[in-house]
This record gives sequence, C-alpha cells and structure tokens, in this order.
Amino acid sequence: MSKALEAYITGIGQSDVGKKLERHPLLLTVDAVKEALGEAGLSIDQIDGVATYPGRVPQMLGFSPVGSDELIDALGIKATWYSGGGEVSSQLGALVAAVGAIKSGQAKHIICYRTVYEAAAMARPDEYPMPRRDRVDGMSQWTAPFNALSAAVWVAQYANRHVKKYGMTREQLAQVALNDRKNAQLNPKALMHGKPLSMEDYLSARMIADPLCLFDCDQYTDASTVLIVSAGDALDEVKCTPIRIAAMAGSVDRHSWDQPEWMASYDTGRDLWQRTDYKPSDVDTVQLYDGFSFLAVTWLEALG
Repeated sequence: MSKALEAYITGIGQSDVGKKLERHPLLLTVDAVKEALGEAGLSIDQIDGVATYPGRVPQMLGFSPVGSDELIDALGIKATWYSGGGEVSSQLGALVAAVGAIKSGQAKHIICYRTVYEAAAMARPDEYPMPRRDRVDGMSQWTAPFNALSAAVWVAQYANRHVKKYGMTREQLAQVALNDRKNAQLNPKALMHGKPLSMEDYLSARMIADPLCLFDCDQYTDASTVLIVSAGDALDEVKCTPIRIAAMAGSVDRHSWDQPEWMASYDTGRDLWQRTDYKPSDVDTVQLYDGFSFLAVTWLEALG
C-alpha cells in the first residue's frame, strides 16, 4: 500500500479527568479536541472526519453522552465521513473505522474520541437517569437471572479459570494494579495521581468478584480523550512526529458471556502478528487496556 493511504496518529488530547465533574460532556470533548489539534498543528477546518464509540446512548448517557453528529455540529466540521456505533469488536472500533476510512480515501484528518460521564451521571440522576426496564431480554437474559450485572463478574470467571488451571496468585495479579498506580503518579491528569498503592493496600481491599478485588476493577470517571488519525499524503500539514498504525486485529469468539473457553484477546493477538512484519521481540513498550487487571494478563499472553 502506498504511503498516501497509510494511516498515522498525528495528535492526542485529553480533557480534565475526574469524578462528578460539572463541565458538560460535550465541552469536555471539545477541550480534548482542541488539545489534539494543538499537538497536530491542525485547524478544525482541516478535519474532514469524525469517529466515536459507541455514539450517543440515550438509555445510558453516562456511558456515552456525545454523538459524532453533535460534535460535528458544535465545531462546524465539514465532514466527508463520520461514524459512531457500538456493535464493533472493541472500544477501539472507532479507531479501526477511522483507519479504514483513511485507507479507502474517504477522509484526510479524522477526530477519534471516547467521552465518558459516568461518575457525574450517577451524581445527577435527574439529568442523567439510569435505565429502568420492566423485562429482561437480549444479552441480559443470560446475565440478570444470575445477578451477573457487572463486567467484573464476567471477567472474574476467566480469571478464576486461570487461578484453577495455572495457579495464578493474588500477589501476581496485583502487579498489574501496582504498576498502573505507579505510572499514574507520573501523569498529573490521572485520577489516582498523588495516591500511591501498596501491596498491603491491595491485599486488604474488599473482594468484588473472586479473584478480583476493588483495585482490580476500573471505576466511574468523567473525561474525554481524542486521537487524530491522518492520511500519509497529508502529513505535510502536520507539525508533530506521526505514528504509523502498522496493524490491527479484532475477534469475537461468541457474544454469550459465559461460553467461550478463552477470551477473544488470544485469537486477536495471533491475527495481529500475521498482519505485520513486526515480531514480539521488536516491542519495547506496551499500552494495554485493563479496565480489569486480568485483561492485561490475557493481552500479555496473547501477544506473546
């Protein structure tokens, strides 16, 4: 593929990160966009695409309060392509869609964002009502009857299999949480900046879903994060050092939460290496999503 249709990350921005923020989620998104544009050296007039996951979700506005069309309208973006949807293989689906749009020549500079407002929404239920349902259907028919209402429960069953099959200890699992908190001390925007975590703190925390304790689980926050994805033939418009997206992969074994033998990360990791000349030995830094600490373990294993 020619460089013109290669996709690059050319700017990163993030709003304030906190709990129960008063600033409107759309304005948090705009804050992150401005920071990303500043790093990229681009103006809003140069943006011609927008992608987000999962789009605005009226039933759960805390989970996703800002749709791509709202951001386009708010900033006056002249979009030739945009996307926002939840039925994708991961929360990075917006980035995957943006790369596809770049490679097919549908846009030159695309804003990819994820905005969450869950802590603020829980504090202001009149403005952001929680969903109320009088029936159980869809995926919830397989979870609600067993009180498996949280992703912590879903992840815990895989973690428990690891404990039973391979002998993973709580001290080993703790390394993920301890490492993350150590890194948070380097980031002034991190919610846990200034709040170190010790092994004693970890081991004494209450259990949520065995073997996951409080510090193995993510927490509700309010923030927006933006990536700008640009086409190779538009890099002369960018001032920062671009990062080429070399390969992507995604996998869904089964949508049923309690049936797969292994998490989808294992198939995804295998497929990723098949789409690039890079090897695990070439990697010197890894940034893993770990809303629950055990997910980082699965990715380290899956990526070799």
